[in-house]
Amino acid sequence: MKTPLFTQIIHFLFILFLTSENLYASNVVRYISNINGLTNNSVNCILEDSENTMWIGTWDGLNAYDGREITTFRYSKSDPNSISNNIIRQIIERKNCLWIATDNGINRLDKQTYQITRYYLRKDNKIPYQEKSFILAQSAGSEIVCFVKGVGFFIYP
Repeated sequence: MKTPLFTQIIHFLFILFLTSENLYASNVVRYISNINGLTNNSVNCILEDSENTMWIGTWDGLNAYDGREITTFRYSKSDPNSISNNIIRQIIERKNCLWIATDNGINRLDKQTYQITRYYLRKDNKIPYQEKSFILAQSAGSEIVCFVKGVGFFIYP
């Protein structure tokens, strides 16, 4: 005996409903913002490093998200180990270090020790007068290339 079309459709929709709920549960997205630790909701750049840490550059600092907690890095006038500026424009990973372009220089962050080295890349090593003065790239040979507006290129082997 044939099953009426209406009954077949109801069974199909019931099964679809059960499986789609399970699919939704496996694709839950985690939402992070400044409410739970992000320094700012205005994000300029994102990098997932080789250890699966998400590095998020905002208008108010650098954030490292490991899937559980957020570690923040901000400029501090009294701390020479802080990043050179809170406006993060670009992040590149090379070996165990991150290279971070800010509005006031380039920073190299050692991911093991969290030691930060600042590079202003000017002849007088002073803070630049313009924002967006620094652009980072990585060459095919894994060198870090930095362009500084009005100065030129710097290459870090």
